[in-house]
Amino acid sequence: MAEIRQSLTGYIEAHPNLKYIFFGGKGGVGKTVMAGVTALWFAKQGRRTMLASTNPVHSLSGLLDQNVYGKPTPVNNAPNLWAYEIDTRETIERSKLDIKQKIQWFLKFAEISTQADAFVESATMNPAFEE
Repeated sequence: MAEIRQSLTGYIEAHPNLKYIFFGGKGGVGKTVMAGVTALWFAKQGRRTMLASTNPVHSLSGLLDQNVYGKPTPVNNAPNLWAYEIDTRETIERSKLDIKQKIQWFLKFAEISTQADAFVESATMNPAFEE
């Protein structure tokens, strides 16, 4: 296992132009809490900050004790901080429609007459597709 040699604050200070930080890992390791306190720290430094979650099992609204599902929402009592639990199902459906349209556009040039629905549905059936 890799040894941690620098604090998150130290890393951020060493990279002043950093625009994005992603937290990932197994369930239950504290990703949401770490992302939340990091976002709050950035906001308190005067940086406009968006805290977003793509996790299908949303817990950001619970952490913040306010509904942030479906749209970027200013966080109560935290200037410079917005939060957003992304509606993954709606986003996936929108992406599937876009993919279908692109496949159908491409296939018309290949003179292949088929519906892209079955292809897209099978390609998005992977159990981890939402993540």
